[in-house]
Amino acid sequence: EGMATYMLAESDEERVHGLGFVAFANKRNIPIELQAIAAPPQTSKWDSPEDVWLSILQLEQTNTRSLLNLAEAANDCNDFAVLAFLNPFHMGQVN
Repeated sequence: EGMATYMLAESDEERVHGLGFVAFANKRNIPIELQAIAAPPQTSKWDSPEDVWLSILQLEQTNTRSLLNLAEAANDCNDFAVLAFLNPFHMGQVN
């Protein structure tokens, strides 16, 4: 019940989120092309748990910006289904 256990649970949740995006796209007949994601550049350079948490914070800030960009694009296209789909993810970022 430490940091590793917490991180494992969080990584499981992120995979579920990814599958949710795939399922949503499939329901709307949107083609999906999955690509490899590069590992974070400093995974072997963390000197402390605080360094890990700071990296996570930066990643979450990037994710939040990406979600906001998606919402803005959906809003510009009047795609309210996408806006509704994204709302729980926005709330998750707030939490």
